[in-house]
Amino acid sequence: MELPHLKISVEELQGRSIPITAVYDEIQGWCYWMERAGGGLTPVNAVPVEALYFGKSRQHPDDFYFFFLNFIFQRASYGHAIWWTRCITSDLHNLGTSIAKLRFIFQHRLPSTECARMAATELEYIFMVCRSILDLLQETLNELWPLITFPNISKKKQRLPASFADMVLRNRKPMTVEEIADRHKLPEAIAVVYAESGEFLSWFRAFRDNVTHRGESFELVFVTERGFGIKIDQLPFSKMPIWADADLVSNEIGSLHSAACYVIEKVLATFDRVSQCLLETIRWPPALSPEYVLFVRGHHIHELSHLEEGVSESPWS
Repeated sequence: MELPHLKISVEELQGRSIPITAVYDEIQGWCYWMERAGGGLTPVNAVPVEALYFGKSRQHPDDFYFFFLNFIFQRASYGHAIWWTRCITSDLHNLGTSIAKLRFIFQHRLPSTECARMAATELEYIFMVCRSILDLLQETLNELWPLITFPNISKKKQRLPASFADMVLRNRKPMTVEEIADRHKLPEAIAVVYAESGEFLSWFRAFRDNVTHRGESFELVFVTERGFGIKIDQLPFSKMPIWADADLVSNEIGSLHSAACYVIEKVLATFDRVSQCLLETIRWPPALSPEYVLFVRGHHIHELSHLEEGVSESPWS
């Protein structure tokens, strides 16, 4: 069966898997297939609700484009890399849902219901998912690493750590570009991308470990007229470079929504920088669907398209 979005020959696959996803065409509408138990594909008349799909443009404005997923599906669908992207996609949906839940809890709160701890536990969950999704990024890279050849690099390639933090931190402190390149035998361009995450990850990991291993929590969450608030002079929020005086309410209280968006935005930006660097540094096979782009479709995935607005333009929304 000819899949309409595939534009390459069998030889050009070069060992890659063909991911079976929905395809959206502005004329034909949705195309979807199910794998048969004995092999082959069966067309299905269905509209995906929460899924990845290829399209020349978004079927709906709320659908989310994530450079990393498009890179893996188009150029690097080797081995178990696609399997790891399923885990990453699940976490993306969960993060979008958490942002929506914070808004829902605030908008539908009752005077008789204590909701500050509901918001606090949701923020803890966001921190933990953001930490684990970075390790999923590292697991995906480890899957691809044996297949990667660096041109004009004399260093002998070695297996990378499974933890993203172990790539950029040593004794809990960020390593320099030179230290990362030497320790992990990386080209300088890739070491630079890892090093750019050092300060953020050091701050982020310290608080996440306190929550996970030492029982600390976001104890002080305030319910203000504008939304859930946190004290910006207390850790970890005092280290966030996002607080503008005009966006604060009395007693140095900033938006919890803004803090959550900041953390998620920084983590997703790390994915984009790493995958963009890999695309520019390494020679990959041609894209499976050069005329199409991979999008993420889901109930709350649109929240991830508005993280920057949540940090600066509309911090209390």
